[in-house]
Amino acid sequence: MIPILLLVFYGSGRMASRMSKPIRRLADGAKEISAGNFDKKLDIHTGDEVEHLAVCFNDMTMALKEYTENLANAAAERERVRTELSVAARIQEDMLPNLFPAFPEHKEFAIYATMDAAMNVGGDFYDFYLLDENHLVITIADVSGKGVPAALFMAKSQSVLKNSILREKMQDRLSAAIENANRQLCRNNDSAMFVTALVGILDMQSGHFTYVSGGHCPPLLGRNDHYEFLPIKKCSMLGVMELPYTQQSVDLLPGDTLYLYTDGVSEAMDEQGRQFTERQIKEKLNGLPHMSIEDILAKMREFVRQHAGTAPQSDDITMLGLRYYGCAGRKE
Repeated sequence: MIPILLLVFYGSGRMASRMSKPIRRLADGAKEISAGNFDKKLDIHTGDEVEHLAVCFNDMTMALKEYTENLANAAAERERVRTELSVAARIQEDMLPNLFPAFPEHKEFAIYATMDAAMNVGGDFYDFYLLDENHLVITIADVSGKGVPAALFMAKSQSVLKNSILREKMQDRLSAAIENANRQLCRNNDSAMFVTALVGILDMQSGHFTYVSGGHCPPLLGRNDHYEFLPIKKCSMLGVMELPYTQQSVDLLPGDTLYLYTDGVSEAMDEQGRQFTERQIKEKLNGLPHMSIEDILAKMREFVRQHAGTAPQSDDITMLGLRYYGCAGRKE
């Protein structure tokens, strides 16, 4: 019996070793793969379920390697897009006049503007430049849509508007300049994008302000720190169809302030989806004490943020303020 028992013990030990050895190799391979070595392959040929498990293990390793490579490529692509959008945002900022005080040699007026894009790049823009030594042009506009397409159409709209106005070079030809800009924006506009805009020209000597609205939000005129909406004749947005535009005018008095904005201000929403509204813009402006236009815009941005609360910014927020001092120049 003793030889038989020894033979049984020896045979069972050999069988256990034969069965456990490939399992240990599987365990060691799993540790190596979990450490990130997806090139590890298990070479097990036992002709049983353990060999089938090793084959499945190798297939899983190949799938993990492919998934990891795709994930790394996707992360690299996202980083590339993020970098390009960051560069595009800086380029867009450089397209807008951002040196303040602007035109310090002109004491007849003060101007200030801000733009906060809802995304990396936005579709809103503002602009101001001298038509000649006696006339200042101001523009505020809002392109349909958001993101890169809106930013590209914004750059085109800004250039077309400015070139058209500089070509006319006359305050009483502002509507003709806007009509010409609209014709250019309507051409080859297969994307069907459009832009709302309000453009004005200020005669710095007389205070005569001529303006044209292309479907844009009505600006407010502050006189003796009391604000009222300027009358606006409804005209089509630019880039939709070729239609006539009507120019209007108002005579500014020394100390008068113009407040221009995009619908990112009036339509800013809180957590419940309630908008800031044009009525609240007027109420907030009329509740402000006398202050500089830079401080006025800062307070309005604060009011909008307070209204929005924790709600994400849904649209670009752009504002422009202009204060007229007259030929006598700034008194404050």
